[in-house]
Amino acid sequence: MTSSTTHTQTATQRAADAGERIAGEGRNAVDGFISAGRAAVDDVTTRLPDAASAARNAVLEAEHRISTGSDPMVAFGAALSFGFVAGLVVGGANRVLIALALVPAASFGSALVGRLDRSR
Repeated sequence: MTSSTTHTQTATQRAADAGERIAGEGRNAVDGFISAGRAAVDDVTTRLPDAASAARNAVLEAEHRISTGSDPMVAFGAALSFGFVAGLVVGGANRVLIALALVPAASFGSALVGRLDRSR
């Protein structure tokens, strides 16, 4: 009876040791994921102001080019943008992509409507 009890205790101890080893490996993996996530967040937060500034400058430049462009160029840009949006809708694209494609279409469309109102 003593040898089976010792054998059972040894097997129980081995199982407990294996469980602790697996838990330790799991903790190490989670710690690695957390540190990688922190590094990625830090990288994004350092680059975000530059990206926002570049996007703002690009939008201002596009607005300037649309406002100073010729009527045929604005009409062509509006037609092209609305055609692109229509193609995305018919093709079943994601709504976010359609909304993003509507931004230049709305810009061209508002410039075109503004020019038609001024000419009257």
